[in-house]
Amino acid sequence: MSTFRVGPMKFGEVLDATFRIYRKQFLPFFLLGLLFVLPSQFVMDWFYTQIQIKAEYMAMTNSFTGVTSLIGGILSGLLLMMILYPLFWAAVTEGTRRQLLENERTTFKELIQSIPKIAGKSILTNILYCLFFGLVIFFIAVLIAATMVLISIIFGAGDIGSDQTIGFVMGALFLFFVLPILFFTISFFIIRFCLYIPVIVNERNGYIKALQRSWVLTRWSFWRTFGLVLLVSIVAGIIEVVPMGVSQVLAFSMTGDEAIYLPTYLLLLITLLSGILISLTASLLPTLYTVIYFDRRARREGMDLEWALLSPKEGSEERE
Repeated sequence: MSTFRVGPMKFGEVLDATFRIYRKQFLPFFLLGLLFVLPSQFVMDWFYTQIQIKAEYMAMTNSFTGVTSLIGGILSGLLLMMILYPLFWAAVTEGTRRQLLENERTTFKELIQSIPKIAGKSILTNILYCLFFGLVIFFIAVLIAATMVLISIIFGAGDIGSDQTIGFVMGALFLFFVLPILFFTISFFIIRFCLYIPVIVNERNGYIKALQRSWVLTRWSFWRTFGLVLLVSIVAGIIEVVPMGVSQVLAFSMTGDEAIYLPTYLLLLITLLSGILISLTASLLPTLYTVIYFDRRARREGMDLEWALLSPKEGSEERE
């Protein structure tokens, strides 16, 4: 029998289950992070650091040489992330499922072996998810730009306002209108689609069906899920942001008009260590999403009652 309570959970119980599973499965989850998270994170951080250094160089020399290749590196990192991250999340989801429902600790090898069954669906669904987000952000950006232009025209017409007035209005609008809308819109869709990987792993539904299923499961639970995700993200972010910030500070320092950069091997080492530290907590969110998935199924569909009638073996066979 599972040591976790399989059924509707309170807010604190979801957090408790998440961190307990994270602790029990720490080693295989961390190894998965090194295999799937570290490569894409390393590429992203490295090229981002290079862009930061290049920006300082361009400010002093007005030279744009090599900018295209750096942007290409960032895009390559994003593509790598779109491929590797869903595989990592799927493996962590499988490990969390076994620990939560069957009290079964999984090894790194077992988690790797579970990936091929859902690799294609996970990657393609993640790409579909990213494309949808791209469209949402593009649509919001167009609306924001149109609003800014309209306000600029209104306040700039005739002698209605000065440049200072326009700048003040633009700043206030961006701070109190644009940023909140952007934040809550992105947060809304992230929460409503956050369960698509658990759906793929546990129900073998992929693509649009997985996104639709996640949308249904998170219905009437947005703020609760948002609070859970926010708290866990803060915990993970404290560990992730600190090394990233340190790496950026150490990447280069300014003395007068001259930039003093660290040697390339030190930059590589700092970027590598930053990626390793990020891999430590990378499994927290997929673990949380899996716990939320089973909590939502228990609340909406009585999955806990169904599971209670089945032995772990029968439950696993039915899932297949």
